Amino acid sequence: MFTPLRCYTIDPAIEQVRSIKRNSNTPVPPSWTVRTDRGSKNYKAVIIAAPFHSTGIKIPSVISSQIPKQPYVHLHVTLLTTTSPQPNPEYFSLSASSKIPSMVLTSYEGVRQGGKEPEFNSLSYHGRAATATDGVPEQWSVKIFSKERVSDDWLDKIFMGKVGWVHRKEVSPRCENNFVSDRLCLHQWDAYPQLPPTTAFPPLTLDEGLYYVNAFEP
Repeated sequence: MFTPLRCYTIDPAIEQVRSIKRNSNTPVPPSWTVRTDRGSKNYKAVIIAAPFHSTGIKIPSVISSQIPKQPYVHLHVTLLTTTSPQPNPEYFSLSASSKIPSMVLTSYEGVRQGGKEPEFNSLSYHGRAATATDGVPEQWSVKIFSKERVSDDWLDKIFMGKVGWVHRKEVSPRCENNFVSDRLCLHQWDAYPQLPPTTAFPPLTLDEGLYYVNAFEP
């Protein structure tokens, strides 16, 4: 008769996994002791479903050595509100009456031809942040991805001086103790992994009963 397995998911928003260790008291098949900030518990099998080197989880070195460190692309993310319904057309060398799309993506094609590197990767409007009321104009929320930090002066140029609240997520110390001003907050941000062509991946099975599902997508 088939007996279904009971599965447990540890939510990192509730408790942080600190270590995973093979239990020597049950060599065949092994069990695994998972220690969190709420205590320890044994499991017949454990699935790691996160980029290992970003988790801070300690596992035996003979196992962790199978997982190469994954380089990440560092991007700066700028979130803001603006009363400007579109970016400044003149920034794109267009007439002031030109209509600019709500999403603008840049490429490296100009750089490959000897041109200047774009100042941002993407700029996108994400809907209204506030509707117009008596004496207060309509506001839109905007998100910008860029390789480098964009300055307040640059934002004022892009949105014609109509910038409200600004929040930045970028490569810097964590926000809790690093408020730069009432408009600026800094975070460490690894946007996405660098994925050059490869035929070598970490194993899905790190050990008997220990699995790594991020092997193909670190």
